[in-house]
Amino acid sequence: LETTWESGNHPVKVAPYKARLEISAISCDDLGAKNRDENPMSLGYETVKVTEIGFTGGLEAQDVNQTMTAADPAVKELYCPNNNVWSWNIDPATANDHLVYLEATVDANPFYQVSNAARRIEATKYTKGDADVLNFEAGNIYKMTIPFSESDLDDNRSLSCVDVTVEIATWVVHHITPEC
Repeated sequence: LETTWESGNHPVKVAPYKARLEISAISCDDLGAKNRDENPMSLGYETVKVTEIGFTGGLEAQDVNQTMTAADPAVKELYCPNNNVWSWNIDPATANDHLVYLEATVDANPFYQVSNAARRIEATKYTKGDADVLNFEAGNIYKMTIPFSESDLDDNRSLSCVDVTVEIATWVVHHITPEC
């Protein structure tokens, strides 16, 4: 994770002092399922538009502006354009005080009273395998997908909390030689 080289008589040490948070996708595997469950009292959502994704605590939110539709069951995941990821470099000392969130609006089935209602989904628990990720550490990249289900969008609440599975990678430091 760190490298040291000699520059004259002065050693220089380079190491990441931040952690990186990367979100590769936003997924809803059961969008429209309530419309197909043969129960006339459970009407599901037709569309979900994810407007932004962010990390609370003053880091700038990033625009998503993509829509999932129940009419197209193949569209169950949203991705950052151009094969990128939504990402932030965070201070690991304060990272646990903040949450990953996404903002979305739902266009409900016509029988619902509420349409185009704002929803917020927060990732409140991070896990890797069977263990909770309790601390973010400098030099690590935390890769994740934000999953939610149609029930997380229910009309009676504007905030839902989800658990997120994290893959942790090491931030690679490249050895360089300064030229004087």
